[in-house]
Amino acid sequence: MDSVSRKCQHCGTWNTGDSSHCITCQQLIDPIAIRQQEDEVRRIQRENNPPGWLDKVINRLKASRNPFVQVFVMMLRAAWFVYWVILSFIIWLVAATPG
Repeated sequence: MDSVSRKCQHCGTWNTGDSSHCITCQQLIDPIAIRQQEDEVRRIQRENNPPGWLDKVINRLKASRNPFVQVFVMMLRAAWFVYWVILSFIIWLVAATPG
């Protein structure tokens, strides 16, 4: 069975075998491990990033116990749903018509 040969993005060395690290610079060369590492970095950045003002307002509206606010949030959700249904129908109509 042939072994996989990968080129290191950092030093340019061609690495053969099943190693996930470069034999010269010890940088990660396995694409799956690189993707997992990038996903973990993004997750940590999202957790450390403070929420914006809009996120704070939305979370406060969702957590409100005031019945008028709850009805308002339900109306906004319904309007958002109707908007996407109409937009989806228009896109389908354009795709379905010939030419």
